[in-house]
Amino acid sequence: MSDTHAQTVPFVRDTMLPAAPPPDRQSGAIRWLRENLFSGPVNTVLTILGALIIWFLVATFWDWFAHSVWNASSLSECRDIIAAT
Repeated sequence: MSDTHAQTVPFVRDTMLPAAPPPDRQSGAIRWLRENLFSGPVNTVLTILGALIIWFLVATFWDWFAHSVWNASSLSECRDIIAAT
């Protein structure tokens, strides 16, 4: 059966080509960003909007995250620890 197929196909490669790296713009993080986050105008706007929302949330709650007190036995001790830092 393979002999019949080999005669009907105009060209069949009998050796493999050596592996070549993809072009620089077609691999890695740049390609992923371009395909997933910046593939069109709507995706670009949504990506920038999402980054701004994350920036706003981090900027708003950073003090709360950075100066949190987890080991205090009372509210006054908690306030003393916060005042010391």
